[in-house]
Amino acid sequence: MSNKALVELEAAGLLVDHSSVPRELVLVALKPIYANLPAAARDAIRVAAQHVVREASDEELMAAKNACWEEMKANDCDFPDERANQYRAAMFAVESGPMQYAWQDMGYFVLFATNAGVDDATLAGLLKEHYNAPHT
Repeated sequence: MSNKALVELEAAGLLVDHSSVPRELVLVALKPIYANLPAAARDAIRVAAQHVVREASDEELMAAKNACWEEMKANDCDFPDERANQYRAAMFAVESGPMQYAWQDMGYFVLFATNAGVDDATLAGLLKEHYNAPHT
């Protein structure tokens, strides 16, 4: 997927800088490929989902992120390996620190998620749905 959906959202004034790529969006987007993710990436998704309902701590988020990096390193995978994209997409779910630029960060998530197997049209629809929805 190109960043067409992101460009459209930005042009409409809907994609504004946030502190991070929305965790809930990442969880929904990666759900269809969850079973195909490497173990540490699946665990990161599980911990992130628990964190949303306050059943996991910030420390558990960091541990899950570190486990992804360690498993990636142990499996010696990097780009263009699909697994590298799977790990990196999943790590957006456990990211807890502020990111500098929402558009750029979202662009990386889109790149990693689509290279990990998330359907382009589905992801574009989720982006539009998320950013068009009223936020409280």
